[in-house]
Amino acid sequence: MQNVMEVVTPPASTNVVDSSHNTINIPVIGRIHFVQDSEGRFFSSCVLAYWVYGTFSTLFIILNPAYNDATISWPVYYGSEWSRCRSCGNMRPPRSHHCRRCRQCVMRMDHHCPWINNCVGENNHFAFMQLLAYAFLLSLYAFVLVMLHFWVFPKCVSCNREAFYLKHSIWAMYLLFLLSINMMVMMLSQFSQQHSNLLVGRTTLELMISPSDAKPRHLQRCYNSYRELCGQGLIIFWLFPFGRRRPLFPSSFSKV
Repeated sequence: MQNVMEVVTPPASTNVVDSSHNTINIPVIGRIHFVQDSEGRFFSSCVLAYWVYGTFSTLFIILNPAYNDATISWPVYYGSEWSRCRSCGNMRPPRSHHCRRCRQCVMRMDHHCPWINNCVGENNHFAFMQLLAYAFLLSLYAFVLVMLHFWVFPKCVSCNREAFYLKHSIWAMYLLFLLSINMMVMMLSQFSQQHSNLLVGRTTLELMISPSDAKPRHLQRCYNSYRELCGQGLIIFWLFPFGRRRPLFPSSFSKV
């Protein structure tokens, strides 16, 4: 009996498809592979339409109106221009700086104020301007009262002249006079500096880094500068310490 060995060769696969025509190489990005499939093209088109619709709706229905009404600040609106801080490694919007004392980045940082133990920036610059204005007015009020006490008001008749604070009141008035004068000068100078910064559209820190930015060609209208700082609400609410940059009333009641 003769043994016969039969060698069977498997048939060539018919499912192998050359995909070289579906692959492209893009510099930096790398290799991208596309599948020639009608179902895949349909879902890819849905993804593209979803992205276009979401971008359009977010930009023109939410962000743009909210930015114009001062509901959100410009770093949120221009969030695509954020950069990474070299000190803390966090992502931050433009015009932000890292405060070494606060150990964090502050949006549109003006300066670190030791008197309030905090940085003055995007979220509290409006309140800081109010603090300077009301501190000046309070000092002016104290100064006027001291002058009236010295030159206009008669001596107190019903007071206990043996009380320590009345017996030595003259020295207390002298000290109050000096403190009121000093506070008025400091607050007025600080407010004047902040006012000048608003007119040139720069923060104190930015002017220290680049003093040339304070040239007259950068001057803005005073009303527009304070409108940008305080928001789109009624001007009367700029005087309230508990006010915010966003309007307290709907836009139909706001004066633009």
